[in-house]
Amino acid sequence: MISMPQVIVTDRGLALSKAVKKFFPTTAHLLCRWHINNDITVKCKSGFSEENWREFMKEWQQVMLAKSESAMALLWMDLMIKWVGEHAGVVNYIAETWLPWKDHFVSAWTDKVMHFQQLFTTRPEGMHAALESLITLSTYDLEKVHHLIDLSVHHQYDAINLNLAKESTKTLVTHYSSTLWRSVNRKVSYKGLQIMAHKRLEARKFTT
Repeated sequence: MISMPQVIVTDRGLALSKAVKKFFPTTAHLLCRWHINNDITVKCKSGFSEENWREFMKEWQQVMLAKSESAMALLWMDLMIKWVGEHAGVVNYIAETWLPWKDHFVSAWTDKVMHFQQLFTTRPEGMHAALESLITLSTYDLEKVHHLIDLSVHHQYDAINLNLAKESTKTLVTHYSSTLWRSVNRKVSYKGLQIMAHKRLEARKFTT
């Protein structure tokens, strides 16, 4: 039996969100931060100077990256007080459109699940684009489409194995070469080792 995914990342399509909640009730549903920022940029940037917009977005990123609910509330309050005078419409738009979904994209909530920094939909969208580049004609029958997808999957599989073979030759620096790391060095990707090391350091903060 195929188990439910632990995490799903999507944009804020309301129909899609309802489907995730209905069919994957135990799965953590995160929202793509790129889509959030892009939506805010498209809807709100025109009223700012370039310098003010960069400053505003930098402060908004701090809200999104807040590590606790209380920190997020304080950062949002600071942003709101600073910008509501000249840009009340922007502040209200974010408050009404995105803050109700904060537990789907703010680090204080998203860091409660293991997502390995997969907080964007770039990867599946890239896969979709790759498939579109293969299926160039709408007149292809099912057998032809299946054959093209099969070729694409096998090509990606071979590329992943080649990359893993290269990555397995790398190990973490000497100060990570304890018994813990010897059991996984050269068996998982170097990127995976880096993530594990970072998470281990974060865990130590709660035990010291």
